Amino acid sequence: MLMHPLKHAGLALATSLSAMLNLFLLYRELDHKLGGLDVEKNIKSLLRSFFCSFLMGLAAYLICSLGDWTVSGKVMEKSLLLGAGIVIGLGIYLACSYWVKNEEMLFLLNIVKRKMKR
Repeated sequence: MLMHPLKHAGLALATSLSAMLNLFLLYRELDHKLGGLDVEKNIKSLLRSFFCSFLMGLAAYLICSLGDWTVSGKVMEKSLLLGAGIVIGLGIYLACSYWVKNEEMLFLLNIVKRKMKR
């Protein structure tokens, strides 16, 4: 339905909309099966993740915008910029998640600490 007016962007939009609908339906079913979920806690966690993702994306975008991606060639330069964007973006996301006390990040950090002690 969306492909005709929006072409390939319609396909991407349809995929995103179906994923959001799937998330809503699965969340509702899980809420029903478990007898209630802490919605406020989940929304706070989602906002923390969104904030950290935004900072990560911004940093990666700024780093990658240093190169000219419209011309062919310069493979090494583009590879280094892309690699730097990924590594620095990941570092920013992890540091930000730790800073905002993202529960999922602290859970993973505790797992890593336990594995290191063994």
